[in-house]
Amino acid sequence: MDIATDGLEGQTRIQEDAYDIILLDFKMPGLTGVELLKRIKTKNRSSRVFLISGRPFLEKLIQTQELSHLVEAVFSKPFDVELLLAKIKKLS
Repeated sequence: MDIATDGLEGQTRIQEDAYDIILLDFKMPGLTGVELLKRIKTKNRSSRVFLISGRPFLEKLIQTQELSHLVEAVFSKPFDVELLLAKIKKLS
């Protein structure tokens, strides 16, 4: 497990390694979650990305920007960890 403290560090990590599952915050310094999401999918299309946000409209934004196919699920903060784990288990 790796942790990035901002979008730029996240970008560096995805350039150095391939990740099966990524939990990505929507609002980060450096790069937004959407910007990093696009870069992740350019680097490794098989990475499964879960997007989280404190903003309740994020799922609609993802649909509007036609990015739904790039994320496994969108969670609003605070999110249910058990629900996240259940969605991850369904991937295998």
